[in-house]
Amino acid sequence: MTAIAKRPLVLLFAAAFAVRFILFWLFQPWADQVFADSVIVDDAAQYHRLAECIATEWSFCGDTFRTPGYPFFIALFYAVFGPEPWPVLLAQAFLDLVSMGLILKIGQLVFTERVGL
Repeated sequence: MTAIAKRPLVLLFAAAFAVRFILFWLFQPWADQVFADSVIVDDAAQYHRLAECIATEWSFCGDTFRTPGYPFFIALFYAVFGPEPWPVLLAQAFLDLVSMGLILKIGQLVFTERVGL
């Protein structure tokens, strides 16, 4: 990667991190009302319940419909921080940045640096 391409890349990652962190801070997923109204809804409620079962009982609590990867990921955070979704959301923001880097690298390898960027 050339020195010219590194600067926009650093700026892109910094901007992506800043946007994620600002939104995380503005929406305050640790607040009880936000937790109930916005965070744990639809599929998230099922993942939350399944992750709690995995973290506390080491079982799927009879729900074998879901694949175990993401609920185990959530359960790791629940085992450390308790059944709070905000650490999972923060970690997910960092994983989004990793995904962004992987997509960038794939674009560079398959096409060109400019297309990847």
